[in-house]
Amino acid sequence: MNANLFSRCIRILLLLAAGIALIVLFGVAVRSTCCITRIIGTSMNPTLHNGQIVTGLPVKLNPAQEVCHSDIVTLRTSSGKTIIKRVIAIPGDTLEIRGNQVYLNGTALQEDYIAEPMQTHDLAAFTLGEDEYFVLGDNRNNSADSRYYGLFSRSDILSVVQTQFNALPILLFLAIASGFVLCGSLVYDKLESEWISAREQVKSQRRTQSQDMPSISNSF
Repeated sequence: MNANLFSRCIRILLLLAAGIALIVLFGVAVRSTCCITRIIGTSMNPTLHNGQIVTGLPVKLNPAQEVCHSDIVTLRTSSGKTIIKRVIAIPGDTLEIRGNQVYLNGTALQEDYIAEPMQTHDLAAFTLGEDEYFVLGDNRNNSADSRYYGLFSRSDILSVVQTQFNALPILLFLAIASGFVLCGSLVYDKLESEWISAREQVKSQRRTQSQDMPSISNSF
C-alpha cells in the first residue's frame, strides 16, 4: 500500500513538472511568435473596438515580415506610448490630403473601412523616404495618428495585427503537449510495471534459495 501511494505521488509530481514546463515553453513560444494587444479607445472603429483582443506578428523578431498598404499595425510613439493604426503610405509613396480626401501616388484612396467621412486639414503632397511610414486611424475624426505624431520608421512598428484570432497554433500545441504527457505517463507505467516485476522475481528467488538451504541443528 505504501509503495502504491509513493508511486502515485511520484507520478503526480512528474505530471505537474511536465505541465509547468509546457506552460513555460508555451509562454516563450507565444512571446516569440506573436504579440497580444488589447484595444484601448475608439480610434480604430469600426474595424477594431475598445476592449477587443487582437494578435499580431512581431516585426522586430522577423526582419522578413513585410509592412504593406492597409496593414493594421501596433506602433511605439516617441513618448513610449503604444498605438494601433492602419498603414496608408509606405517608403517611396507620394501622399497628399486634399479636400478631406487621401491621395496616394496621385490617386484618390478608396477607403470603405473608415467610420465616417473624414474632416481634417489639408496636407501638401510629399514623398516618403526609404524608412518612413504614414498611418491613420479608421475613426479619422477621433484618432491621433501621423497627422499628430508625424511619420514612423520600421523600428517603431511592433507588430502587424491579425484581425481574426487564429487559435489553430494554440490548439495544435496543446494537442502535442497532451500527447507528450500521455506518452510520458504510459512509459512511466511500463517502467514501474517492469520494476515491480523484477522486484517480485528477486524476492521469489530469495525465498527459493532460503527454502533450499539445509537446516543446521546443534547437537549436544
